[in-house]
Amino acid sequence: MKNLNPPLRKLFLFLCLFFYTYAIQAQDRYYVLTLTVENGLSNQTSYNILKSPNGFIWISTRMGVDRYDGKDFRQYSLTNDEFRKAEDGFFNLMQADEKNQIWVVNNRGRVYKYNERGDRFQELFNTQNTIKDFIPLSLALSK
Repeated sequence: MKNLNPPLRKLFLFLCLFFYTYAIQAQDRYYVLTLTVENGLSNQTSYNILKSPNGFIWISTRMGVDRYDGKDFRQYSLTNDEFRKAEDGFFNLMQADEKNQIWVVNNRGRVYKYNERGDRFQELFNTQNTIKDFIPLSLALSK
């Protein structure tokens, strides 16, 4: 750099600064968005978050499952009546399978699957009843 004459030195410094600035601007930028009840989330407590291949963000909450499309929420209660809603409590497991179907299991053992065609969750079965029936039978068979 000492051997360069002043005009070439200035050009070299300018090019270095130009490419350095360009490299900084080319980096990916990430934005953090906080979703709250004020934005439309059904409950302030969330348990699982899942992103589906079609771009929806699925959030399991104490009230059921919320789907966020980047602008609006769609809420799925998962139960048909208020009595079951109150007793079901929170949903603690939400997962997508290899076919990108969304499954939810709550803390009471109820298993739900999202029906895309009907845009709703269907209760498929209750594992708690299955386990309750199985344990006494297995104990009786072990004697």
